[in-house]
Amino acid sequence: MPLWVDTLVAQIIDAKPDLVGLSVSFTQQLRVAKDVIHQLSEKMGSSKPAVMIGGLAVNRFGRLADMLGAGASGVNAQLAVTCANQMVMPGVGMS
Repeated sequence: MPLWVDTLVAQIIDAKPDLVGLSVSFTQQLRVAKDVIHQLSEKMGSSKPAVMIGGLAVNRFGRLADMLGAGASGVNAQLAVTCANQMVMPGVGMS
């Protein structure tokens, strides 16, 4: 894995965000995204932030979110924002 993956994971751990978004535009990035998600799960356990993925590869292969261990994916910005809000604030905006 690229060395920057450890740096990214460390920054996420330090920042403690509610949500992390990863872009997977090319299939070569799949392994990196999976590694980031795995490291977050391993190092943060139940305090891991929600993880959402998007990008060209995700749009073409919709099941990638499940395969990579992400909580969700968004095929466009509007759907991504709606989904992200539901991930970090369950029940808000639901009719």
